This record gives sequence, structure tokens and C-alpha cells, in this order.
Amino acid sequence: MRHPFQSLFNLRQHEILSIFLAMLYFFCVLTALMVLRPARESLGIQGGIDTVRWLFIGTAVVTLAVNPVFGWLVSRLRRRLFISVTYLFFSASLLVFYSLMTMTPDVIGITTGQVFYIWFSVFNLFVTMVF
Repeated sequence: MRHPFQSLFNLRQHEILSIFLAMLYFFCVLTALMVLRPARESLGIQGGIDTVRWLFIGTAVVTLAVNPVFGWLVSRLRRRLFISVTYLFFSASLLVFYSLMTMTPDVIGITTGQVFYIWFSVFNLFVTMVF
């Protein structure tokens, strides 16, 4: 007996698990982004509302600087290795920010918040693009 999704989306039996896992993974990626977004906003706004436009410009500059490196790595590395390395890099950098904010809360200031704001914006773009 065919599952309703199989006929609706033209799926084969062996594809159902892979698609379900991909949907679950993308849900987790988007959930992580939505959980981190309030932290980005509150840390980025510490310098005042006028700094937000500079944070957007900083995000654009960093994205333009990182994108050629990203493209070069995509063209040179095997897909599985590239995806693993990318997610490991972003996980490690997220753990560094978490460690900074929990172990040394006195270090958190305007500059740290602005760096996190720009990092998160670039993270948001590349993590969804890698998926």
C-alpha cells in the first residue's frame, strides 16, 4: 500500500526515510537560527540603534570577503568533507562565543556584541546555503 505522500510528491519507498531526515535536519537548522536571533539582536543593539546600519554594512563586507573563499573550498573539497568541515567550523565558533559569554561575562561589551551580530548574519547565510 502506498503512503499518501508517495503519490502526492512522487516518492519511492526507499526515499521516504532520507526525505524525512532531511526535513528534520532543516527544521533543526532553522530552529537554531530562530533561537539565536534574539541574542544577535540584543547584543548588536548594545551600541545604540544608529549602529545597526553599520552592522548591516559590516555583514555585507564580511560576506563579500568570505564568499570567494567559500566558493574556492566548494570547488576543491569533496562534498561530504566540505559539509562536515563547514558545520564543524560553525559549531566550534558558536561554542567559542558561548564560552566567552558564560565564563567571562565581563568581557561581553559593545564590540563583542557587534562581532557576534556580524558572525551570526554570515552564519545564517552559509549554514542555510550549505544545507
